[in-house]
Amino acid sequence: MAETTEDREYLDQLLNEVAAAEFLDYSVRALQNWRNRGGGPLFIRVSKRSIRYRRRDLIAWASERVVANTSQPSQYEQSSKFCPAGAGRDGGDFEGETRKPRGGLPFRKRVRESS
Repeated sequence: MAETTEDREYLDQLLNEVAAAEFLDYSVRALQNWRNRGGGPLFIRVSKRSIRYRRRDLIAWASERVVANTSQPSQYEQSSKFCPAGAGRDGGDFEGETRKPRGGLPFRKRVRESS
């Protein structure tokens, strides 16, 4: 089915964070987290403090996550670029790696001992 001009205008309309979050039925904070960490819908950075989303991108992002049942992985899970399984958020699961928490003192390295 061919896209009409009205369809194109609707799909390419720019939505602010509040409208995009409402469209997806998520919070604005969830969109902000996805922008920072990755994994969210594509967005347009109009300026340093102004973010917009196209409806077309929101629909495409949601469509990538459609599954028939809970045991079926989505396309998103199959091609995830997130940390491998077992990687802790404190960075201690990788030998030789430490990160500083927000408090300032470094975490202690967690090295797995072999028996």
